[in-house]
Amino acid sequence: MTRRAGVRARAFCGALGMAIATSVYADNNDTVIPRGLMPDRDGRWGLGIGTRLEQSPYRGESGSADLYPILTYEGKRAYLRGTRGGLRLIDTPSFQLEAVAQGRLTNYRGETGQYLEGMFRTTALDGGLSAIFGTALGEFSVDVLGDISDTHHGYEVSGAWARNWDFGALRLRPTVILTGYSRDLADYYYGVQAGEARPDRPAYAPGSSASVRAALHGSYRLTTNNYLIGSLAVTRYSGSIGDSPIVERATDFTAFAGYQYRFGDNGIKAPPDASGSSSAKWSVRVARGWNAEASLLGIIPGGDFELSPERTGVASIEVGRMLDERFNDWPVDIWVKGAYMRYLDQGIQPDGNGVALYLKGFYYGFPWSKYVKTRFGFGQGLSYVDRVPALEQRDIAKKNPNTSRLLCALDVSIDVSVGDIVRYKPLQETYFGVAVIHRSGIFGSADMFNDVDGGSNYISLYVESVF
Repeated sequence: MTRRAGVRARAFCGALGMAIATSVYADNNDTVIPRGLMPDRDGRWGLGIGTRLEQSPYRGESGSADLYPILTYEGKRAYLRGTRGGLRLIDTPSFQLEAVAQGRLTNYRGETGQYLEGMFRTTALDGGLSAIFGTALGEFSVDVLGDISDTHHGYEVSGAWARNWDFGALRLRPTVILTGYSRDLADYYYGVQAGEARPDRPAYAPGSSASVRAALHGSYRLTTNNYLIGSLAVTRYSGSIGDSPIVERATDFTAFAGYQYRFGDNGIKAPPDASGSSSAKWSVRVARGWNAEASLLGIIPGGDFELSPERTGVASIEVGRMLDERFNDWPVDIWVKGAYMRYLDQGIQPDGNGVALYLKGFYYGFPWSKYVKTRFGFGQGLSYVDRVPALEQRDIAKKNPNTSRLLCALDVSIDVSVGDIVRYKPLQETYFGVAVIHRSGIFGSADMFNDVDGGSNYISLYVESVF
């Protein structure tokens, strides 16, 4: 494996833990951007947003519309498509074998007064192998995925057919997927345990089950970088699932419409160095932050920098790579950032670990930047933790009972060149700054984040070096 591929593989592995999205479905093949819908293997990152309309199969649960952030990467060996990531182990025109990880798109928490009251099911991360066969009749694939998050303890096997039809800038990709669920998986998401039973909700175990799904995905290329994407899908579950007392309908529908911006013309741009030659730019940032009492809007632009008395915090190390220098010829650079975080909960609970993956833009067109280079940065992506930080749980509980290990990540920062301050040229690309590291559920508007309303903010000091 080349050095570049190795770096991308490590970045992908860090992103796998975040690639869990939540919804009201248990169909693991319900991906917003399936394989083949967008140009692949071109080294491009994408960031977008969409709206998803969904119909819950569960009794007493109505359908909903929610926001759905879209973060993608299409590399030669690795990819990330929102809820699914993969590494290509074998890659030929007629056959590919991939190691994959994918978020299982199901969770619910029965609240007081609802039919599912007292029942709780959570998201899972599944992993396994995917074999893809290219033929003249279309693409056939077989996925074998098992629970790697110790949630449902089951597995699924699916077979799929898909084919692309291109009409100029429009691409349509119909798919048909037949999925078999193991007993443990089906019982977890569609069964009623003995301790959850009541007169109108008897204990039930559907056992090994299946579903068939038909979907039509589409993408429309507005320009080289701008895409509209959408899909319509219907899923039919087998009788053993349909007969469950918690399932209201055995057929459900989903629809999605969104927009995505893909950075670069064809792969990552290599910005010119001082000599005019092409060289990739990387960055490393080390940060230490403390939990803030105020909300993000209270900190920016409110100026409330009060720290929590518990002094919980976060320590992080981050690696970045520049995607686009002087984006659209503005004084703005675009970076992709991957971070490891250690959440320090000061004995309230055991310390936790987290990862973040996001795209970040830096603006440096201030009038004084020719004397002291100053950068204002804004980044957005995903944050995943193995344990929800203690004060985040406390603050979210004031608004709603939900928490989520996966949340939206924001990173807002301002920094200055250390070399410009001390007049030492070798440190001109080393920056000292202040950042607000933010996790939230987008005001409870996203099923993807378990409808969390609230989150956490860490006011951080950092040093970042670009090389």
